[in-house]
Amino acid sequence: LRAAARVQQSMLPPGHVQTPRVTSAWKYVPTDELAGDAIGLHLLEDRYLVAYVIDVSGHGVPAALLSVSVMHAMDPTHADASVLRATAGADQELGTLRRPSRVADELNRRFRAGENGGLYLTMILCVLDTHTGRLHLTCAGHPAPLILRGRDPLPLPELGGFPIAMLDFASYDEHVIQLQAGDRLCLFSDGVPEQTGQRDEPFGTDRLRESLVARR
Repeated sequence: LRAAARVQQSMLPPGHVQTPRVTSAWKYVPTDELAGDAIGLHLLEDRYLVAYVIDVSGHGVPAALLSVSVMHAMDPTHADASVLRATAGADQELGTLRRPSRVADELNRRFRAGENGGLYLTMILCVLDTHTGRLHLTCAGHPAPLILRGRDPLPLPELGGFPIAMLDFASYDEHVIQLQAGDRLCLFSDGVPEQTGQRDEPFGTDRLRESLVARR
């Protein structure tokens, strides 16, 4: 288990990403030694910031193995095999990157329903053009991100989306949001709002937002 945990943790982002336009930070705190949660943070072409959170159903080794497999499929350093990279002739609005909705489509094709021991995964995937502030995001059954403008959350469209590896015929929508200077984007696992306190009350998304505002 410790060896498997080391493999999983070795695939986490090597550090924070900082450019003249964007600053990022992440924190990964698994409940157990092995977890089905995974995160990714990449700056590609010195312009496109890719950030994702995935959450595999279940616990222990099976969930961790699937999360590592998905992280490997999304690793942009292997350009020919990475689902993040667009194929020849694809829409090039995001440079060499595949649109987030197409990434979700491809993951759902690779990790077919019924072939992963009944496991599936939720995902939120964002690609930010750091030059223009345009944020492309796709949700696959995952909690919606929080986008704060000052002290107020930006209203987001209904994101929805089926988890990946649940239905073979699922398709995924993509949303584009124009960010402004000073906006903050927070991606998180459902383990945060579902964490309970001494009175068994869940932390909740509202308290997460209040915490982010207080710690600006």
